[in-house]
Amino acid sequence: MEEDDNFIYFLVAGLVIIAVLIAAFNLGGYVSPQTVDRNVTFREPITVKNISGASLVGFIEKEAFQSFPFLIDVRNTRDTISKDLGSFRVYNGLLFGEQGAKYRIATRGMDSLSINYEALGTNEYGNIIIKANGVELVNERQTAGTYKIDVPNTLLSDNVFVEVSASSSTWKIWAPTVYDLNMQLEARGFTDNAREFRFILLDDFIELTDAKLNIAFDRAVGGAEIRLNNRMIFNGPLQDTQAIDIDKNFLEIGENVVSFVPHQDSIFEGRANIVVFFKVPQENIMRVPLNFTLSEIEHLPGTITFDIVEVQRPGGLAIKLFKGNEVLFADFAAAAEGRYIFELRNAKIGVNVLTIQGMDGAAFLLKNLDVRV
Repeated sequence: MEEDDNFIYFLVAGLVIIAVLIAAFNLGGYVSPQTVDRNVTFREPITVKNISGASLVGFIEKEAFQSFPFLIDVRNTRDTISKDLGSFRVYNGLLFGEQGAKYRIATRGMDSLSINYEALGTNEYGNIIIKANGVELVNERQTAGTYKIDVPNTLLSDNVFVEVSASSSTWKIWAPTVYDLNMQLEARGFTDNAREFRFILLDDFIELTDAKLNIAFDRAVGGAEIRLNNRMIFNGPLQDTQAIDIDKNFLEIGENVVSFVPHQDSIFEGRANIVVFFKVPQENIMRVPLNFTLSEIEHLPGTITFDIVEVQRPGGLAIKLFKGNEVLFADFAAAAEGRYIFELRNAKIGVNVLTIQGMDGAAFLLKNLDVRV
């Protein structure tokens, strides 16, 4: 009877142990030793560089301008204009031929002209003859002395030609009629000192967008005609300060000429400048230094990942890795919005430089650059 009781105790104890083991297995605490490869080591990728910010890559147009200053000192006012003809000789004789003189004096709106001369010497064999615009004013024998002739208003114009000659000594064949003279012409009219100003646009001015003429006068009376490359940009009264818009199509690559012509009874003194606005292409290349260790090189290949979040101009992109001037890695793709993943197959210990640049005129916004090995 005692042996039966011991058997029952051992049987119950064994059942309890079996139940405990079954419960432990059902809780997931058991891993089959056949599922574990003890020769495999799990490693997290090493982040060499991570840039979360955005960068503009590719070709963009940069706004720029250049100023071309010049001084203005022009007038168109009534004034006295003197022309000193200096000393000269006129003569006329049968055996000696004839020598005369012809001079021009010009001024707009001429309202008076006087011919002032001194007969320094003469043999009085014949007459002195003086004409204005072909009309005879003097034809008489004169002695040495000082003379003045007022030209009639009916003969005045913007250009007056004064001719001086001598009549023949006729039968006095041994000598010509001779007059040694010193002469000055004095006119009143409008002095017009129009000016030209020149400036050069270089090839850098690829896309001209706008232009202005800015004026700041210390003295401004009246009006003016202003031309650029012989095209009218302004004609009328001018203020002390004024900005004049210029049609960009009037500008030329190379030399440009501004003509400033004052109206009658106008005076302008001061400063001016032409400002030309234009666009020039500028290339933005993303350059990222990457410092690789020996252990990182041993874990190649790696990945280069980034996002293009906005394409401003279509085209392509080039991604390269340099060690000095040596290209270690290069790849190319079209530039479009989305995620890009490139396999980094080669690098060298130390500082390498990763570049990303646009191709075929592309411009795009790049974010979340990530380099891992």
